[in-house]
Amino acid sequence: MEKTIKDAILENPHMTEEEARDLFVRFGGKPGFYTITKLEGENNDDYVIGHTETGFSLGIVVGVNMYLESPTRWFRTSNVQSLEWTSDTAGEFTTTYSKYKFLYIDGEM
Repeated sequence: MEKTIKDAILENPHMTEEEARDLFVRFGGKPGFYTITKLEGENNDDYVIGHTETGFSLGIVVGVNMYLESPTRWFRTSNVQSLEWTSDTAGEFTTTYSKYKFLYIDGEM
């Protein structure tokens, strides 16, 4: 059975930031800055359709939450279920409860 990113995280829950970045890249994550916008989903009244968040992420990887951080706040989605890149810098992903579109800008935090 093929190992998932979640299995790898559980095997080493105290990994360094560099190890986490390498793990996300190994599973297809693209570290950089993202802007995500909610397209569908009504499970959370605080984040209505059209809600937008921007920040740095290790990437969007199926099987784990999409986590964004900025100097003033952080934001986390539920587990990513599917991911489709429509270009080198944009796409859509579906989580357990919602659907988002995203824009990606390569860069370091």
